[in-house]
Amino acid sequence: MVEAIVSAVVDQLASIIRKELEQEVRLVVGVRKEVKKLETKLTLIKAVLEDAEKKEIHENAVKIWLEDLKDVMYDADDVLDLMEHTYSHLT
Repeated sequence: MVEAIVSAVVDQLASIIRKELEQEVRLVVGVRKEVKKLETKLTLIKAVLEDAEKKEIHENAVKIWLEDLKDVMYDADDVLDLMEHTYSHLT
């Protein structure tokens, strides 16, 4: 009787652990896909900024917008670096 109860408890715990692990794997895979998307977008933003610097834009509003875009790009790049550092410790 005790063995049956222990077996049932172990089965329940195994089921819970399996579900948690599956959820964690889905989360990590989803994050990696989003990181790849962000890296692609950052590459495009860098190219736009490089092109804009070559054209020497003279409109103040455009200059301000480009500076803001550059700041966002640096922030996103920092986030990517932090994520890569964090996930490298998990795998």
